[in-house]
Amino acid sequence: MPFEQDVEIAVVGAGITGLAMALALARANAGTGAEVALLAAAPLPTSRAEAADGRTAALLMPAIGLLTRLGVFDPTGLGAEPLYRLRIVGGSGKGAAEGTALTFDAAELGMEAFGWNIPNATLAARLAAAVGRTAGIAVHAGAPLQNVTEAGDRLLLEAGDTRLAARLVIGADGRDSMVRETAGITTTQRDHGQTAIVCRFAHTKPHRNISTELHRQGGPFTMVPLPGRNSSLVWVDRTAESEARLDLDDDAFREAMAPLAEPWLGPIGALSRRHAYPIRARLAKALTAPRRALVGEAAHVMSPLGAQGLNLSLRDVATLAGLLAAHPGDPGDPALLAAYAEARAVDIKARFWGIDTLNHMVMQSLPPFRLASSLALGLLDRLPPARRALMQGMMEGVPDGL
Repeated sequence: MPFEQDVEIAVVGAGITGLAMALALARANAGTGAEVALLAAAPLPTSRAEAADGRTAALLMPAIGLLTRLGVFDPTGLGAEPLYRLRIVGGSGKGAAEGTALTFDAAELGMEAFGWNIPNATLAARLAAAVGRTAGIAVHAGAPLQNVTEAGDRLLLEAGDTRLAARLVIGADGRDSMVRETAGITTTQRDHGQTAIVCRFAHTKPHRNISTELHRQGGPFTMVPLPGRNSSLVWVDRTAESEARLDLDDDAFREAMAPLAEPWLGPIGALSRRHAYPIRARLAKALTAPRRALVGEAAHVMSPLGAQGLNLSLRDVATLAGLLAAHPGDPGDPALLAAYAEARAVDIKARFWGIDTLNHMVMQSLPPFRLASSLALGLLDRLPPARRALMQGMMEGVPDGL
């Protein structure tokens, strides 16, 4: 039989962003007795086995700080690897050795590491386990959100047999967000006809904890360190090229990788299963609606160039949780939602349009861009203050009060 329950806040979506959002809210509400409802379309992950998608996330230290405060960051248990340096090879055309390389070192900022590369599946499972043992979170799993209707100072949510009345609904339900759609929030979409191939691979040379991103015609080719002599690969190219590579056997795929990867990591060894993901950027035209707020990919989806996606999502989580903790009372207060939108708008829009523009320029890789890219990287290499300023902008933090 359907049931109905009143809650202060309902989080819709149980990916990494939704799980982190529920935990952050429970931490902020500790001792108040207020309960957070988490609606998940499928059962929460229960093991840390590698998921079928094989993806990893290069999380910068501000995001690692949030995960640490939530009690879920354990490098060994997560299979994480620190990132001491970030190397960009610009204007490289189709090969790895044709462009100008610039390496950013965390030590220049007085830091040991920029962040950690973490398998998505293990992080999601660790977050889910923390949700399961945290008082103040009620999980309703197994059915997608089907409807949202207004009912006075509440929103009524229907998901299978679950019916909840919430004063605030947080949409963490991904790029096809039902929370966003039922709010009537439209999106700006950018599709450059690219697809990413994702896998993990072994190599003979040590990676020395350097993440390498090659800006090459068709899209970036990025190798991010994993424990041992292993790395994760995100190879973005025009969709036809990516689909053809996906059909190669392992030997042929290694041969295709060789000109790009071997100059940095030596001959390629074992490969994991490969997966392909279309790259379609999307930006919500509003972050809030009456008694609704969007976080993560419900609000923004972008190219993996620069590894900004999940870092941006976790800043959404930290900002919204911090505002809710600092303003007890009605969580759907229009002034509070306006403060969230104002706090996040510039960061989200600047990174979305900056990454989209850079991705388009990298993809085209026209001779003037290759020359400009090489000149810019060369200039940054010779101007340490400018290089440090760029790194500090990349490492923009999140509130510490969670």
